[in-house]
Amino acid sequence: MIEMTVDMERSITSLTPDQKSKQQMIWLRSVEHQMVIPMVIGMTEAMSIFSALTGEPPMRPLTHDLVRTILDQFDGQVERVEIVDLKKGIFCAELVLLNRGKQLRLDARPSDSIALALRYKAPIFMSEEVLMEAGYKEGQAEPEIEGEDLVMPEEWELPDIDDTDKEMLMAVEEALDDIEQPDPELLIKPEGKIETLRKEMEKASKQERYEEAGRLRDEIARLSEKKRVN
Repeated sequence: MIEMTVDMERSITSLTPDQKSKQQMIWLRSVEHQMVIPMVIGMTEAMSIFSALTGEPPMRPLTHDLVRTILDQFDGQVERVEIVDLKKGIFCAELVLLNRGKQLRLDARPSDSIALALRYKAPIFMSEEVLMEAGYKEGQAEPEIEGEDLVMPEEWELPDIDDTDKEMLMAVEEALDDIEQPDPELLIKPEGKIETLRKEMEKASKQERYEEAGRLRDEIARLSEKKRVN
């Protein structure tokens, strides 16, 4: 396994929220071989990784923040991430957890694994075979990137685990079942949200939807007061 680091400058530039027309990507850089691997990720994972890289907390906790809270409650932590395979352009990773001195390996998407690793300052590793197949040296032309690591295998199974591990995983699964994916609009700064609501209120008033306009007016007042207090 070869240790990888996140190329901060390239990744943050790509993950900046206003880059709506471009693919959301992160770059991993090998410590030993001076090679780079670009990886396309989904919008939700991009927001989470951007938050971890920049230290800018979202208005509400994201899914990976909740997973960390759950792991902390069970005295668990992310020990490391291992990107172990590349199948038809899809990266496969294992998330290595440590719970009271016992190691647990889970099949996971690299983007989710990296988002959690950044929150625990855990190392990221990649098999040499994957690095040589998908990576390129600095100065070379970047390869064309297709797809993203959002596609999951059609069938997958958990490794053999004992009853204690099963109880922890069931608790995590039950908690995540109740989570909705974050709405990108919730991450908009208050001033941007207020301006959007003002336009909606004006439109509602012109269309004589006065009840809706009144609700929007109250929401604008609430956000304005919250902004003033902060």
